[in-house]
Amino acid sequence: MNVRGAYLEVMGDLIGSALVIVAAVVILATGWAPADAIASLLIAAMIVPRAVGLLREVVSVLGESAPKDTHVQAIREHILSTPGVRDVHDVHVWQLTRGAPVFTAHVVVDADALRAGRAGDILSELQGCLSTHFDVEHSTFQLEPAGHDEPAPHD
Repeated sequence: MNVRGAYLEVMGDLIGSALVIVAAVVILATGWAPADAIASLLIAAMIVPRAVGLLREVVSVLGESAPKDTHVQAIREHILSTPGVRDVHDVHVWQLTRGAPVFTAHVVVDADALRAGRAGDILSELQGCLSTHFDVEHSTFQLEPAGHDEPAPHD
């Protein structure tokens, strides 16, 4: 976002400078003073929509909201279809920057699968699934044995 903001600033300055030069030439050649005001309005008309778009993106990231095209229920269903997985809860999806969704979840796994030492295989399968099907490069899973009780939240 910083790079995008800097890019928009530089492009705004470049286009603004060009419009100011054009307005100056028009004023010098014709004496028509409103050319300066029109140039200012054109600069604002180009900068404001892009600044608003960047601000929306910043608010989305800082608010840790889920990316637009992320379908949490579909991700949940994929996780539940993994052999050995019984349930998934505490699912969280957010983005640190555009195009970089982050995913965390608690996954309830058959105790037999954990006893058989399949925890690493299940983690690899879950992370591969998210990376391949949902373009989530960073995912964190907490594997829990079936029957594990979460501690009650503090008041």
